Amino acid sequence: MYSLSLENGTQVFQYDEKGNSPASPQLKNPMEIKPLTFTLIDNTGKEIPHEQIKNNGYIKWIIPNTQTMLLSKNNGTPEKGDTDLTVSRTDLALPASSYDVYLNNDFFNYGIENRYDIKKNVNYIWLHIKFKDLEFDAYTDFTFPKDGDPGTNGTDYVVKISSPYDSDRVYISEAEDKVDNALFDDYGNSFDKLEFLVYNDSV
Repeated sequence: MYSLSLENGTQVFQYDEKGNSPASPQLKNPMEIKPLTFTLIDNTGKEIPHEQIKNNGYIKWIIPNTQTMLLSKNNGTPEKGDTDLTVSRTDLALPASSYDVYLNNDFFNYGIENRYDIKKNVNYIWLHIKFKDLEFDAYTDFTFPKDGDPGTNGTDYVVKISSPYDSDRVYISEAEDKVDNALFDDYGNSFDKLEFLVYNDSV
């Protein structure tokens, strides 16, 4: 039985409270992002050389180019419009026509965004290999946590609404005969008094 393993494919990229990358060159000791590579083992337990794979098939590194914290670096010119690609894992999503394909690279170099963005949530790289009449897939396991409130997207200021009641949720209600809105918590209490906490997370 053949087996495909992806090297350096499990990483945690911890952004700070200001939304700065752990690999930022401005840091004293920035995180090193090692290139991805792989090993394909045949059914006798022997490693198949990359050149042999390319001579009898292909190596494809597939990376999203929208909605992602990932950046491709120094991998040559990507191929686009490879419409026959289908993600083989149902728990992953790769938007159609929103990825680049890099062909026959032994290693795949990538970087990450300098600033955190919670909306960029398509954050894995897909390795697809064809060798003779066999096909194999492997996926990175990347995590992008952020210190502090992740919803700030790296902004310097945060505004939070705190309830004077014992409640974690707030609702907005708009009466038909009123122009302004009213805020209610999940116990039905109206907010006669709102408490706004504004702080600067850049200091």
